[in-house]
Amino acid sequence: MLDIDRFDHFVGEPLIRRYYEQLHQKENQQDQLTQLLKVQAQQSAEQAERQQKHDEMMLKAMEQLDQKEQRPKKHGIWSRLFRSDDD
Repeated sequence: MLDIDRFDHFVGEPLIRRYYEQLHQKENQQDQLTQLLKVQAQQSAEQAERQQKHDEMMLKAMEQLDQKEQRPKKHGIWSRLFRSDDD
C-alpha cells in the first residue's frame, strides 16, 4: 500500500494529497447537500404540522365565537330594572 504523505515528501510536493482532497471534496459536498436537504424537509414537515394545528385552533375559536353570538343575550338585573321599552 502506498503512503501518500511519504510519496508527496519524496516528490517534494503534495500532488497526491491535493488530488485526493479534490476527488473527495465533491463527495463531501454531496453528503453535506444531502444532509441539508433532509434537514430542510424535516423543518418543512414540522412547519406544516404547526400550521395545521394553528388552523385547527383558529377554527375552534371561530366556532366558539359563532356559538356565543347565536345564544340569546341574558339581561342582568340592572338592565332589567332600567331598560327602555324598545327591547
